[in-house]
Amino acid sequence: MRIPALVIRGTEDLICRQDWAERFEQLLPNAELVLIPDAAHTVVFTHPEKLVSAARPFIV
Repeated sequence: MRIPALVIRGTEDLICRQDWAERFEQLLPNAELVLIPDAAHTVVFTHPEKLVSAARPFIV
């Protein structure tokens, strides 16, 4: 996959481990890893404003 990819992970996520997120970033040539502090797996529900702040520069 050569299109840009944004990998977002909450730093307190117990489902998607940090090493997995880093591996995705390594394997995808145009990937960027963004960590959301104090967020778990449900970032979209618990920290929507942080998710939007992280995603906005990538989308725009």
